[in-house]
Amino acid sequence: QSIEILAGKETLGHFGLLHPGIARRLKIRESLFVGELDWGVLSRMSRSASRSRPFKPWSEQPPIERDFAILAREGTTADQVLSVVNKSGKPLVKSAKIFDVYRGAQVPEGKISIGVRVVLQDESRALTESEAEGVSKSIVSALSKELGAELR
Repeated sequence: QSIEILAGKETLGHFGLLHPGIARRLKIRESLFVGELDWGVLSRMSRSASRSRPFKPWSEQPPIERDFAILAREGTTADQVLSVVNKSGKPLVKSAKIFDVYRGAQVPEGKISIGVRVVLQDESRALTESEAEGVSKSIVSALSKELGAELR
C-alpha cells in the first residue's frame, strides 16, 4: 500500500506501509506508514519566506456552495474538469475542488464519477438563489459540451 505524491509532472515524494518483513525484523507490531519527500522539489515549489503575501480581507458577503457529481469518460483529468468549471462560472466561481473520484459497480464501464465542490461568491453583494442556479446550469452545460460529462 503506497502512494506517489506528484506536483505537476514531478514526483514530490512517496508514502506507504512498511513491508511486513522489515516490520518483523524491527519488532514493530502495529502497521507503520513511512514517507519520504524530495526537499529539492518542495523548495522549488515553495514561496520564499522573504516574499510577503498581500493581505486580502475576508468578504462580508456569504458564499454559496454547490456540489456536482458528474459522470465523465475514463481518462478525464481533474485539470480539465476544474478548467471548464472555472471558465464557465466566471466571475462568480471563487474556488472549485475535486472532492471525490469513484470507479465501481454503480458507474458504467468506461466512465468515472467525479465529485466537484464549487464556491460561488460576489464580493460586493449577496447572491440570490436564482443567480447560483443560473451559474450551476452554465457549469453543467459546459461540462457536457466540452467534456461529454453528465450529472450523475
